[in-house]
Amino acid sequence: MRNKFLGVLSAVALAAGTLHAQDVLWGNSAQGGGPANIEAFDKTTGVRLHQFAGVSGNGRAIVVVGNTVYYSVVGDGHIYTMDATTGVAGPAIATSLTSFSTLAYDGTGFWTGDYAGSNHAYHLTMGGVVDKTITLGLSEGNSDGLEYFDGKLIANEGDANPVYDVYDLNGNVITAGLIHGNAGGSTGIAFDGTDFFTSNIYANSIDVWSMTGTFISTLALPTVGSGRLIEDLSVDYSQRVDITTPEPSSLALLGTGLVGIVPMMRRRRKA
Repeated sequence: MRNKFLGVLSAVALAAGTLHAQDVLWGNSAQGGGPANIEAFDKTTGVRLHQFAGVSGNGRAIVVVGNTVYYSVVGDGHIYTMDATTGVAGPAIATSLTSFSTLAYDGTGFWTGDYAGSNHAYHLTMGGVVDKTITLGLSEGNSDGLEYFDGKLIANEGDANPVYDVYDLNGNVITAGLIHGNAGGSTGIAFDGTDFFTSNIYANSIDVWSMTGTFISTLALPTVGSGRLIEDLSVDYSQRVDITTPEPSSLALLGTGLVGIVPMMRRRRKA
């Protein structure tokens, strides 16, 4: 009986692990004044899984947490939201920033780079309030690639600048030039808990890098009629092992499974 019980527990754990598989990469593209182009791709094959139209404006930042997409457009201080399954718009979050090009999530709030000319990065609460400002000393300004990972930040050195440096959360340089991306221009960066992904903005592709900055491969994306200029990338942060916020849906699933299993075992013992 004990072996059967452990077997059921293993099956539940396996199912939860499958739900946490990081196999989707999201992007937000500049579309020349049209609506923000929100897309999801299979990060292994490049196949497009979703495409949604956001608010009007050149798409910039994107963060996905569970079933919510957070994104921005250039020259606009709002963080817009949509349902990650249906694309239906949700409430917008107002901030005091005038323009930002990238978003990252640390489990409590957002990190973003300034797209109004400075080399600052900001931490915002989930309500859009700036509660910390740091300086990215190696940035020339207008950095459009920034990611949070393992309690640190990685950011490129300017608009489509392919050099990415690692900072602590106070802006101190930890590693200069960890990644040297596509010379033609690299923008958004995402981290899936194991590897980094950088957008080759003018090449319609994404490069994959190890945590030590070693190039792994290039992921070609499907062609689109008017071109694609991906400005920012995101995985589902609720599935990242270095983000402390648990994913409610998976915890509820696991809990439901165990609640159903334990009474069943008790009834069998009494019988």
